[in-house]
Amino acid sequence: KVANNGDKALRIARAEPAPDLILLDIKMPGLSGYDVCEALKGDAATRDIPIIFLTAMTATEDETKGLAMGAADFITKPVNPPVVLARVATHLQI
Repeated sequence: KVANNGDKALRIARAEPAPDLILLDIKMPGLSGYDVCEALKGDAATRDIPIIFLTAMTATEDETKGLAMGAADFITKPVNPPVVLARVATHLQI
């Protein structure tokens, strides 16, 4: 499923069935990806869903912040599709 803003991302993540994994951009209309991650990790129903940030934000501080918030991984754009698929597969196995 695809969400084009943070509010929709939260609605999708909290719906049944819950997603197995979330690819999340940091820059989105409304709530940022950081806001969405914080809300999901603070909710018992969604805190165990792995989140992979997939973003154009490349600063070390951005990656550190995302991982400190509980993201499972951080991938910067432009993406290498085989690498993204491998990381998604790894986090689904975990």
